[in-house]
Amino acid sequence: MRKFNFRLLSLTAAFCMIFGALSPAIAAGEVEGKRCVRLGKTASVDGKTLVCTLKADKLLWTASGGSSSGAPIPAGTLSSATPGGTSSSWVKWNKATCALVPTTAPNEFPWRADLRATPNLKIGYGTQAEGIAVVDLANESMKSNVAAAGATYVFANYANPDAAKLLDGVKSIITRQADVVVSWALLAASMDNIMSLYKAACIPVIQVSAVGAGALLFGPDNALVGKVQGEGLVAYAKKRNWDRGSTPLTVVQVTAPGYGASINLRSSECVAAVQKAIPSALSAKVVLNATTTAEGLSRMNDWLTGNPNARRVLACNEADTIAFGVANATSAKNRLAGVGGVGGSKNPGGNFVGSVDFGFKNYGSFLVPLAQDLIQGKAVPTTIAPFLRFATER
Repeated sequence: MRKFNFRLLSLTAAFCMIFGALSPAIAAGEVEGKRCVRLGKTASVDGKTLVCTLKADKLLWTASGGSSSGAPIPAGTLSSATPGGTSSSWVKWNKATCALVPTTAPNEFPWRADLRATPNLKIGYGTQAEGIAVVDLANESMKSNVAAAGATYVFANYANPDAAKLLDGVKSIITRQADVVVSWALLAASMDNIMSLYKAACIPVIQVSAVGAGALLFGPDNALVGKVQGEGLVAYAKKRNWDRGSTPLTVVQVTAPGYGASINLRSSECVAAVQKAIPSALSAKVVLNATTTAEGLSRMNDWLTGNPNARRVLACNEADTIAFGVANATSAKNRLAGVGGVGGSKNPGGNFVGSVDFGFKNYGSFLVPLAQDLIQGKAVPTTIAPFLRFATER
C-alpha cells in the first residue's frame, strides 16, 4: 500500500465553483454561510460575489475570490474542487516512454481539480458496474463532467466481478482510442493484465480504489476506511452497552480475497479499531468466494449457524454490496448485530448501521480534471483521496 502523507485540507475549500463567463445573479436573500440549492450558482450581495459550494457534504453560500491556502484559479476554469488529501510523491506522464516518471510538485500549494474545456480529448471511463445506486452516482458524475469539458466520453462497463467482461471493457476502450483512462477495476487477479494492455496502447491510467502498477490511484487510504468504519461500529455498540455485561461481543471480519490486500484492509483495520476500543471483544473471520450480496448472506448465515452463542455481533465489511447480505443474515438469525459497510449506499435499516461514504456523487469533479492534467503532462500526486465520513442516516 502506498504511504500517505495527508495534508488534510480545510473543509471550507472543499469545493469552489467558478463560472467566469456568467455575471452573478442579484441575490434574493442569499447569506454567506447559509444553505444554498444549486452547486456553482453565483449571487451578488453588498458588492460581494457568493458562490454555492460544497462543504462537509452541505451546500453553503461562500464568498468567492479563492483561498489563501490555494493557488490562483486559472482563467477559463469551469469548476474547482479540493480533495481530502494527497500523497507527498508526484509524477507526470512521459509520452515517449509511455510511463509515469517522478517529478516535483509545481508549487507549495496542494493539488486542486480545475476543470477546463478540452474539446479534442477522448476520456475513457471503465466503471466497476452499473445498477448499484452509489456507483451510478459516480458514473453520472463522470459523464456530466466529461460533457462539461466538451470532451469525448469513451465508456465501458467492467461488470465486476466478471473477469472476462472486464477485459472486454478494457479492449473496447483501447479500440476506441481513448487518450487517457479512468479505470475502476477491482479484481486483483486481473490487474497486471489490464495494466499491461493499457501500457502497450500507451494510454495513461487513473485506477480507482485498487492499486494498479504504473497508474495513479484515486481512492481512499483503505486502512483509514477500516478505522472510520470501526469507530462507527464502536459508537453503535457502546450506545447499546454491548461492551458491558456477561454476554460477549464478537467482531467479524468479512473479507473477500478477490479484492486484493489493499481493499482487504477495510475489514481488517475495522476489526483492529473495534478491539482497540473494546479490548474484551472476540474476533472471527468470514471469507467470501465472491463479492456479491448473495455470497455475504450465505457465508454469514453459515458462520452464525456454527456459532449459536454469538449473540452480540459487529461485522466489518469491504463493500456495501456484501454488507447488505451480512445484515440480512444477522436479522434472519435474530442476533443483536451492527453491520458496517463501505461505499455510502442508502441505509436500508435493520442491522445495517452505516457506511463509509467516499462522496461518489462528486467523483467526476476530481477524476476528469485529474485526467486532463495527466494527459497534458502536468505534475500530479501519485495518490489522491476523497473525504471520508461514516454515514448513518436512513
